[in-house]
Amino acid sequence: MTARDYAVQENCDNAVNIIDKYVSLWCNNEEYSKQKQILLLHESVKGYITQIEDFHEAVEMCESEKVKDLMYCDKCKQLQNCLADSRIQAKGQPALHKAVLRKDMKTCCEIAEALVYQCKQKLDSVRDQFFRTALHYAYGMADGKEFVEILMDYGSSDFAVDKDGRSPLAFKDRQELPQMRDLLHYQLLQELETPEPDPWSVRLQMPVVGYLIDCAHSQHKHLPVHMAEKLAVELNPIGHSNKSNHHHHHESQSLLVGRQPLMNTTNHREMYSSDGPNQNYADQTNGCVDYEDDSDESSDDDRDEMNSSSCNIL
Repeated sequence: MTARDYAVQENCDNAVNIIDKYVSLWCNNEEYSKQKQILLLHESVKGYITQIEDFHEAVEMCESEKVKDLMYCDKCKQLQNCLADSRIQAKGQPALHKAVLRKDMKTCCEIAEALVYQCKQKLDSVRDQFFRTALHYAYGMADGKEFVEILMDYGSSDFAVDKDGRSPLAFKDRQELPQMRDLLHYQLLQELETPEPDPWSVRLQMPVVGYLIDCAHSQHKHLPVHMAEKLAVELNPIGHSNKSNHHHHHESQSLLVGRQPLMNTTNHREMYSSDGPNQNYADQTNGCVDYEDDSDESSDDDRDEMNSSSCNIL
């Protein structure tokens, strides 16, 4: 909206007459050549803004050929002719983000290439209203692997953080959650009047439970399956509500052949705070299993191997 348009809207007839007077003077007097150039620029900017709107509409409609035709604008030579990093007025979502959220691979490649080679920009500098790169949303999609590869080929980084300090990898960790799908849909529709869905309000399963069951080091003592599953439910009751019987009994037993329960950690602090230098280790652990063999004939090499293991839990 121009100053004259606003004056007409507010019924300021005096302001309208003054603007018309000076515009007429600038157009008909050679002394005001600079002002005339400003008027011409203003008229060309209108066409420039219109093409930006048409370009973004083509991106939103996934019309890749039309996107390619509208990406370059020669209506205003004083401004950037490549519209790959343009925004619609009062809207902050870049065209690259729109292409990724709509899973339009061809348009995504066209825009990424134009940004890097025509606009001379890094993809990490192209951010939306939440200060996110397109790679954030590509990692959030369960089927977004190809988009991730394309964006990284053009220089996107895993370490670019948004306004909340979250990197694209934080989106990858929660791509299977329904809240992440809601977030992507929210960004697709740009319904910014309502709060954004929060996938980080859901606690993820701790991977240590699976480690306690599946670690293959024979010298380590592990939790029985039923104890590990109970621990998993306590740590993440939501994630395990529908996963009570995923392992067959015989498969579970085969994982635990020759293994003993994990050391009880309730006396772990007392064990190391004991003043008695010659007290037996087994006495300190309140009946827990010792890592050493019962036989006194255990070789020093075997003990060194057990003590140097890289996955010592306690």
